[in-house]
Amino acid sequence: MFFLVRCVFWLGLVFMALPWDGVSLRSDISGQAEQAARALASQAQAICVKDPIACAAQALSLGRSDGSHSQHNLQPGDFTPAWRGPATVTARR
Repeated sequence: MFFLVRCVFWLGLVFMALPWDGVSLRSDISGQAEQAARALASQAQAICVKDPIACAAQALSLGRSDGSHSQHNLQPGDFTPAWRGPATVTARR
């Protein structure tokens, strides 16, 4: 059953990459994404034109790190190597 799911997934990717009627679906999706990004940028620009001080304050707060989102969350025990068992000694003949 899992094999069939994987086949459908990969075939779906192949069909998405194929051109349909001279236009690939991928370019349609990227065009829609570009339009959405432009709309978002124009909305943000309109908001910043209305209240530039609040816009600047928001931008500064997004760029500032207060330390609450630290990625350094390892404990001291995390740095110790995993236990590998006792070392075996081979006897020489």
